[in-house]
Amino acid sequence: MDNNKIYFPGLNGLRFWAALIVILHHVEQFKLWQKMPNYFTIPFIESVGHQGVALFFVLSGFLITYLLLAEYQKTHHIAVKNFYIRRVLRIWPLYYLIMLIAFFILPHFITIGPVSQLHEHFTLKILLFLFMLPNVLRVTEAPVVGANQAWSVGVEEQFYILWPLLIRTFRKHLLKFLIIFIILKFSVTVIMAITLDHILSPDFRYMMYLRTIQRFWDLFQIEQMSFGAIGAYVLFHKKEKILNIIYLPVTQILMAIGIVILLLTRFLFIGHTLLEALIFVVLIINISTNKKFHLKLENSWYAYLGNISYGIYMYHTLCIAITMTILQKIGLDKENWIAFNALLYTASIILTIALAGLSYKYYESYFLTLKQKFMIIISSTKKV
Repeated sequence: MDNNKIYFPGLNGLRFWAALIVILHHVEQFKLWQKMPNYFTIPFIESVGHQGVALFFVLSGFLITYLLLAEYQKTHHIAVKNFYIRRVLRIWPLYYLIMLIAFFILPHFITIGPVSQLHEHFTLKILLFLFMLPNVLRVTEAPVVGANQAWSVGVEEQFYILWPLLIRTFRKHLLKFLIIFIILKFSVTVIMAITLDHILSPDFRYMMYLRTIQRFWDLFQIEQMSFGAIGAYVLFHKKEKILNIIYLPVTQILMAIGIVILLLTRFLFIGHTLLEALIFVVLIINISTNKKFHLKLENSWYAYLGNISYGIYMYHTLCIAITMTILQKIGLDKENWIAFNALLYTASIILTIALAGLSYKYYESYFLTLKQKFMIIISSTKKV
């Protein structure tokens, strides 16, 4: 076994399913934008997209923190500069390619929903994307079709500006730090909610401004990445008492029930993101380290689909827009609604996977090869 490589079985499959359920969410959202019959507001469709993103957040916090802990164990140091370079080489090339396509190419070929509003505050939208602030754009402007999913990438990149520094600073008391960090995030959320509910102002624009800030804070789901980091800490330091609880059959049953509830309902309350993160941490640790866990997501197909999952996530709204435009131009939405929906889902998914695969092989791989030069601990994509 290569001590410089870390591999967690099943997580590639988990990444793929997280990306896939986000596609289901956005297909119905695009139909809503086109004022077609849709299922966007039913609890399952509305929930799956949010849960897919939440799973990505928890996975990201888990993997990044585990790799940082392993790096410190090996070198007694966390190379922050190298961390930033790795993030840039993995995230930025595809992120900015999607931005260019969504802003300058796609609008010439499609007329879906918010495309007509792209020219409004165009410079501001470009600047927000350029400076990795698409989550600000999400709560202040109309969605940019083809790049509307990038808001979560912005959240992660903003979070990781400070994360390696925080891990390095608080490594001796990491668990306490993570708990306090989550409590502080939650406390601000509660204070904002209570305060805004009691503010009475005749100035509508002022209230809208405050609600926008609250919406931004709610979507800044750093507490979920922090929960993932707690999972990484527990696993890395082999906290057997906690792991044994996570591995209990009753814990797995409660986790499964929780996932079903999250997917079938819009289970919203202050702190719901904490419950989601807790459930997903239990899932991640069981699926990757518990040999008795019944759900297996480990084979060559899942390995491949997991590797291209970032591309699947980033390309899928472009592919939905292209597929829907073609199907509408041939009039299938008016001639045969069942065939239209079947082709919309099938073609969108197939086109997304194909494009993500080509992108990974012929575009992203160049930057991933460069990234290897700045890695001390490698998150392996196959068994080692």
